[in-house]
Amino acid sequence: IDIKPGSDPNCFNNNGHGVIPVVILSTDTFDAANVDPFSVNMNGASVRVKGKSGNAGSLDDVDGDGDLDLVVQIEDIDDSYTLGDTEAMLTAETYDGLSVVGRDRICIVP
Repeated sequence: IDIKPGSDPNCFNNNGHGVIPVVILSTDTFDAANVDPFSVNMNGASVRVKGKSGNAGSLDDVDGDGDLDLVVQIEDIDDSYTLGDTEAMLTAETYDGLSVVGRDRICIVP
């Protein structure tokens, strides 16, 4: 996964306002388009559903490798992280029921 694509380090405040952009990357052996975006959870926080469309993610080639990646917005809830946390864990399932786990480094700012 890539939290806050294009950012390094992946810092954010955990104030319960807004969303955290996260990308589930496709590889030669894994197609992120098979992930059910409604099943995505990161440290207890769910994906934000987009307005009246009811969609929860989009496909885009975020890393420029020619493969479509799944882009989601994770709800920022104020008890998911504490100052000093350095890693976030994402869990999800494919439409076929396979478990997906990904991790990325984070930093929490006040």
